[in-house]
Amino acid sequence: MTNLKNIKIKRENLPAATVKLTITVPVADWNSFEEEILENLKLSLNIPGFRAGKAPQNLVRGQIEEDKLAQEVLERILPLSYGEAVKKEKIKPIGAPRVKIIQFEKGKDFKYEAEIALYPEIKLGDYKKIKIAKPKVKLDKKDVDRELSLLIKRFADFKETKKNALKDNRVLIDFKTQTEKGEEIADFNGQNEPVVIGGDNLIKDFSEKLEGKKAGDKIEFVATLPKDFQKTGLAGQKVKFLIEVKSVQEVIEPTMKELAKKLGHEKEEELREKITEYLSGQKEKQAENEWENMLVEKVAAKSKVEVAPALVEQEQERLIGQISQDLAMQGQTLDAFLAKVKSTKDEFAAQFKAQAEKNLTFSFILQAIADKEKISVSDKEIEVAMQKEKMNLKMQGHKDEEIEKHQAEDSHKQSISSHLKLDKALAKLKEINV
Repeated sequence: MTNLKNIKIKRENLPAATVKLTITVPVADWNSFEEEILENLKLSLNIPGFRAGKAPQNLVRGQIEEDKLAQEVLERILPLSYGEAVKKEKIKPIGAPRVKIIQFEKGKDFKYEAEIALYPEIKLGDYKKIKIAKPKVKLDKKDVDRELSLLIKRFADFKETKKNALKDNRVLIDFKTQTEKGEEIADFNGQNEPVVIGGDNLIKDFSEKLEGKKAGDKIEFVATLPKDFQKTGLAGQKVKFLIEVKSVQEVIEPTMKELAKKLGHEKEEELREKITEYLSGQKEKQAENEWENMLVEKVAAKSKVEVAPALVEQEQERLIGQISQDLAMQGQTLDAFLAKVKSTKDEFAAQFKAQAEKNLTFSFILQAIADKEKISVSDKEIEVAMQKEKMNLKMQGHKDEEIEKHQAEDSHKQSISSHLKLDKALAKLKEINV
């Protein structure tokens, strides 16, 4: 195999833990890779008049388009030359480089730039003298009553009535919408959509317009959509609703005793205790998260960390990827969502820049603490974490072979180890500052 020992490298140190390498691969090396590819291709070709693997190279070259051959060489030479350059310059990159091809022309040296994000130099502040008190958790009786009220509504039954809709009745409607110009809005309609008269409805006018109506009634009215309405990109605009009432239903809420039995408790007091326990746990978890955030923020304020712009972009992409997955679970695509809210991907990504920078800064701060405290992660801990991950993925419906393939990736164990180390560093920070 052709080596790339003759590449030329020009290094430029940039601000914010970034370095730019200009890498030149001599045309002789490029030609050597071409010959290797053609030799391998020759073995698989059947050219009349020649035994397998014995056809002259000029005939073999005629069997592959020049652009395709160049692309194959590029796909091999780019990662190999980059790896050799990083090795020679003793660089430890984080994430993938930004690559810009400068010269890619037949018969000439191949030349490109690689902008590389590095692990930042961290000036870690004194993290042992922060002493932030953990927020106190206080559960009000009103919190429990509010949760009980929501449960009562969730477990309500519905009885159809021929009467006109009254306050607290549930009305099922079919609706279509039009713009002010009378053009139909194709992706904003619904069937058997529930509206509670006097309830907390997205379009407030619905309650007023539907009260007093009965099954079979048809109504039309114009309403102004909320300013934060995102479903169709019509936020704050006037929309005409064409509605047919399909059913009017009385809402029959269970008594507290009935609700308790539905949820597996003999007495109302038992249900209230369980809800109190659940809400207390939720508030404790929220308080713990807030405290952790405050601790790391305080350390960050005392420290100096310069994060490479390329890493921020990658973290933004990761955050957007999470949103894309959430949208997919709702049957939507990110592109469709962006079209509806009249936003480009770049504009959308800009909203997450601050969060991306914060995530990375926190991660580097905790890594620095882990190094300072000589925190390590054992193989056993990694194995236990991977088993837990496997169980969670199986519960989400992933197949064993998919999970095994995912966990077999070279970087996966390293990622698990890194997360465990950061968790330990955070635990240590909390222990120090109790």
